[in-house]
Amino acid sequence: MRQTEKIFRQHDVAPDVTSSMLYRQLCQDWVWTQARPTATASLQRWVRAEPLFDGLSRPADVVDAIDAGDYPRKDALLLALLRLVQASDPLASQTLLHAMLPGLAGLAARTAPKLPAGEPDRAESARQLVVEEFLEAAAAYPLLRRRQRVASNLLFETIKRVTNYVRQSVPTPFDPDWFSTDVPAETDLDTRRMAHAPSDADAPSLVDGIDPDADLLTVLTWSVSEGVITTADAQMLADVYLPATTAGWGFDAVAQTRGLSRGAVKMRCSRAAAKLTSAIRAEDRSA
Repeated sequence: MRQTEKIFRQHDVAPDVTSSMLYRQLCQDWVWTQARPTATASLQRWVRAEPLFDGLSRPADVVDAIDAGDYPRKDALLLALLRLVQASDPLASQTLLHAMLPGLAGLAARTAPKLPAGEPDRAESARQLVVEEFLEAAAAYPLLRRRQRVASNLLFETIKRVTNYVRQSVPTPFDPDWFSTDVPAETDLDTRRMAHAPSDADAPSLVDGIDPDADLLTVLTWSVSEGVITTADAQMLADVYLPATTAGWGFDAVAQTRGLSRGAVKMRCSRAAAKLTSAIRAEDRSA
């Protein structure tokens, strides 16, 4: 188990998190929540709206069930939480956030070096930013359209929101501090800066290159931030190659949800994958 998972999966005794006041507070609040007499009553109330939670006695059980479930169960539990979140249930928001904190912590660590140098504590500012943008993404999550790979979709939407924030916060190209950065340029093909502002190509990336051990989500994030493929194509690749089922890829599901033929989805994925392959090889040669 990774260190972040150890930190955020201690439900009964708050871990000694010395590196982050935010994470320390979140973990302490989480442990306190499990011990509240109303925790069981809250789960019973959830069951009336979401029968999937039947048999779970406290929020920690929901997080453990998400961790232990196969893809369909993970998706179902996350969607149930999201419905409660969008019904303004604060405990559901806390539970969803805690379930996603290991991945969000990784995103925050990658984001910190990209924040303006004037930030008094860029690491803590990045953590706060990622948590806030994640909660915004959860509140706006399209429950009817995106019913599979929910965790990946939430993280991907958070990445896009954080990227937009970073792009708007970086100094202009004429600032001397700008030229001291050694990060790749970002091109978000779905968003355009306002007239006379620095172009998309002047903003920093949230992923400093890739390595052979990078997972698909990291590669897709890198590819979007480098302008290799569009956000839409990256989302399609994630939908196809991070399938919610254990048998085969997600071509049929993507074709059905997007109103395309299976052949059209395969062709679009093939073209995007070819662009990715060429870009990765070029990255390897320049490393």
